[in-house]
Amino acid sequence: MNVSLEGDEVVIDAGSKISKGDILGALSAFIKSDPDKYDAYRITEFDDVLIIGIPSGHGQLLEDIQQCDMCNYMTKYEEQLRLHKMTHGNVVIG
Repeated sequence: MNVSLEGDEVVIDAGSKISKGDILGALSAFIKSDPDKYDAYRITEFDDVLIIGIPSGHGQLLEDIQQCDMCNYMTKYEEQLRLHKMTHGNVVIG
């Protein structure tokens, strides 16, 4: 079995003789081993990718997002939006 760590990802060779269930079991055991992780972290599956992380609430990612009314450019920061709008010729001073 070829298992390697690449950055923050654990990569398992496709030819390995390990099942997805075994991987999920090991990840679940890891999360359950720490009470802080158990309460906050979840395992999410996307095809052959498993993600361990803290899920965000619905709408949490879009809170406080500033949006350009001309092209739908989005940023979290009002100053960046103001600078962006200058690319459209909408120069706002002040």
